[in-house]
Amino acid sequence: MIRPSMRLGCVITAGLAAGATACSDPQQGDGGMDATLIFADAGCEASYAGWPQDPGLHVDTDASITWNTNPPSSGTHFPIWAHWGVHSEVVPRGYYVHNEEHGGVVLLYRCIAADCATTRQQLEAFVASLPVEPLCVPNGVQRRIVLTEDPLIDSPIAAAAWGYTYRAQCFDDYSLRAFVLARTGLAPEQSCLDGFYP
Repeated sequence: MIRPSMRLGCVITAGLAAGATACSDPQQGDGGMDATLIFADAGCEASYAGWPQDPGLHVDTDASITWNTNPPSSGTHFPIWAHWGVHSEVVPRGYYVHNEEHGGVVLLYRCIAADCATTRQQLEAFVASLPVEPLCVPNGVQRRIVLTEDPLIDSPIAAAAWGYTYRAQCFDDYSLRAFVLARTGLAPEQSCLDGFYP
């Protein structure tokens, strides 16, 4: 079992701390923009960061929202959330931030080439390989995870949980799995209920 612990505003995961090359306090410096922990043992330049958490206010689904991180990791969002699981369409950010507020992790990819089928297949297989969350099974949900394309992320692969982001230049099972298992279920609202979008 991976047990997260807090140090300098970043999650240090058991077994990974020794491989971390940098971590700074997101409450200091330039507002957290350098609050990044690098997975030294991982490929793909994988890193993650902890961020100050913005209030989870609800706004209408036609509202324009600005977030302080990319991908969004907390803050204003829509009143309904996305179905847990793999999505073939782009899930708008306002929906998936609500999934994060419920303790879920959102996996994201950006199609930077004409064909991003390989990346999507890797991520779909990754989602299928994750252990179930016993807490959620009675609700018919295997795990609080959403996989969707997001053309606005600034790396080919990213992930977000409430207050945390992950970035990688390619698919790295080791670091992505560590992030998902460490960050699931740590959010203001704990809910395994399935979403309503689309």
